[in-house]
Amino acid sequence: MLLYLISTFPIGQDGDFSEVQAVTIFNAKLANNIGNLLNRFLVLSLKI
Repeated sequence: MLLYLISTFPIGQDGDFSEVQAVTIFNAKLANNIGNLLNRFLVLSLKI
């Protein structure tokens, strides 16, 4: 939840909370991290 709040609300101002947007941002970051991990694993396994 903190990730959503930090990434969408302007500093020092109020913002509107959207559960749909929070889930979308969380899923996008999770997919990015999983893709990055998979890429690193494949590159490392090809070097061995």
